[in-house]
Amino acid sequence: MKPYFDSIEFKHIAVAKYQNGIMLYNIINKRTDFLLSLADLFALPYSVYLLDTMGATLKINEVGASICGFSSPDQAIGKTIFDVSIGHSAKNLLDNCASVLQQESVKIFDEYNMRFDGKSLQFLSIKFPCYDAEYQLQGTFGISIVLGEHSLADAITQLSALGLLSQNTSQNQTIKLNLGNVLLTSRETECLEYTVKGFTAKQIAKKLHISYRTVEDYINQVKIKLDVSTKQEMIQKLLNS
Repeated sequence: MKPYFDSIEFKHIAVAKYQNGIMLYNIINKRTDFLLSLADLFALPYSVYLLDTMGATLKINEVGASICGFSSPDQAIGKTIFDVSIGHSAKNLLDNCASVLQQESVKIFDEYNMRFDGKSLQFLSIKFPCYDAEYQLQGTFGISIVLGEHSLADAITQLSALGLLSQNTSQNQTIKLNLGNVLLTSRETECLEYTVKGFTAKQIAKKLHISYRTVEDYINQVKIKLDVSTKQEMIQKLLNS
């Protein structure tokens, strides 16, 4: 992966879909399956990063560096999450990257990061296996959306518009519920949409003027109806619907 940044200007690196991941190549090649420039992706208002097969940072944007606890993107180069986060937290994050590489498939993770400075963040991460122009697996490309700070629905809509995810969001940027024979009540739908947007149960309860335990009950009912056990699986099912 590093030769791309050593021999080609960052603004000239393009991204294309390849199998169940993405490929990096020199934009001068003008491939017909060109998706967008890597610089465009790193300009997104979310944590965007490119890691090698061992989890060391090859490239990260300003948002990502700040979320991870690095003082700048440059400081993060060559470092892993172990350099800024508590062991078990860092291990879980890198294990997720390893599973993406092992299975060579796009995955969504509900992740938690506890940094050495005591700050903790929860985010939804979409991670892609990343290949070079020679079709060799080189590392992980990831986008992490901080829950409570970023609108999850807006992020999914934006990533869909860029071609990274299936187009399954409505024009008003709420998740379109297209789940076959699964029927949700109006309250279940409201709680689900707010959850996908990144709101906590207490925040949803305040908006809907109900108790947060009632919100949790609605979400649990949604999980049962969708035959999933976690929020990550619930969101994955929505994206695949």
